[in-house]
Amino acid sequence: MQNNQLEGGKAGGRRRFVWPSALFVATALLSGCSEPSSTFQYVGKETRLLGPPGDGYKPPAGLVRTPDTAAGIAEAVADGVYGAAQIREQRPYQVTDTPTHWIVRGNFPEPAKGGVFEIIINKQDGAILHVIHGE
Repeated sequence: MQNNQLEGGKAGGRRRFVWPSALFVATALLSGCSEPSSTFQYVGKETRLLGPPGDGYKPPAGLVRTPDTAAGIAEAVADGVYGAAQIREQRPYQVTDTPTHWIVRGNFPEPAKGGVFEIIINKQDGAILHVIHGE
């Protein structure tokens, strides 16, 4: 009889421990499933330069090495200037590779009429050299 009481006491103690633990695990899993509201956190303005302009890592092949990267940069710039809805209609983008630059243009399928954006990006440092949208 004494063993049954001890075992019953242990089982009751386990139940009291299992429910809060299960609740904690479920809460942790569910909170991990939510999408972040943004991909960045704005922390305010900086009034001083954080380092001399020449500092920092620059790969020998340049910062913008692939057409995908160039298209992503161009899309971000064009979205900010012309609006995301207008720019997304111009997919798939046409990306031209030159020795020193990427030329990214929007694309309208035939027989659509209208202009497309064109952005030229420096391969070495990612500088935006030219932005235009035809009419």
